[in-house]
Amino acid sequence: MVKVKVCGMTDQNIASKILPDYLGIIVLTPDSRRNVGLDRAREIIAHTNPEVKTVLVTREVGISKLIELERLNPDYIQIHVPLNAEELKRIQKYIGIGLISLVNRNNSTEVEDIASISDMVILDSSANGISGGLGIENDWDFVSSLRNRIPMGKMIVSGGINISNMERIFKVTKPDVMDASSGLEINGKKSIELINEFIKKGRELK
Repeated sequence: MVKVKVCGMTDQNIASKILPDYLGIIVLTPDSRRNVGLDRAREIIAHTNPEVKTVLVTREVGISKLIELERLNPDYIQIHVPLNAEELKRIQKYIGIGLISLVNRNNSTEVEDIASISDMVILDSSANGISGGLGIENDWDFVSSLRNRIPMGKMIVSGGINISNMERIFKVTKPDVMDASSGLEINGKKSIELINEFIKKGRELK
C-alpha cells in the first residue's frame, strides 16, 4: 500500500466527498490555475473529512505570509520552491505545523539535511524553473537514486502521475506517498471518479 495525495483541490464539494491520505490546496501562487484565495482555502479545509490531512501548497516563502497560512489550520504547509537547508531552518523556527519541502536537482545535494528539517519532502518534475501541476513525468531514475537518502515515511513523489502509470512509478521509486493533480482531471477539473480510482489503486500497490 502507498499513501496518496490529491493536489490542486479548488472545489469544497468534491473535497467533502473523497478520502485520500492528503489533500493539497494551492495558495499565494497566482501563476497556478489551481490557485485559490485564502477564504476559499479555509472553506475547503473546513469541508474536508477530518481523517484527511490538509496541505497548503505555496511558492510564498515570506514568514509573515506563512504565519497567515498557518492560521487557516491546515495540517501541513508545503513550500514548493527548492530552498536550501538553512532557508528551511529559518522557516521551521516560525511555523508550528508540519512542513513539506520540495527537492529537485537544484537542492538535491542537501537532501539528507532537508529531510531531517522537514516532516516530508516532495520530489516533483519541473520545466523552465517551475515545479508542480505541469502534467510532465518526473525523472524517475533520478528520484529513485534519492530513495536511500530519504528516511522511510518521508518521501512524496509527484510529476505526471495518473492511474495508468502509478504502478510503474511505484515499482521504480518505492515512495511513501504518491501525489497527483492534472492526472485526476477531466477538462481541467477534478474528477471524483478518477480520484477514487487513484485512492483505490494506491491501497492495492505493494
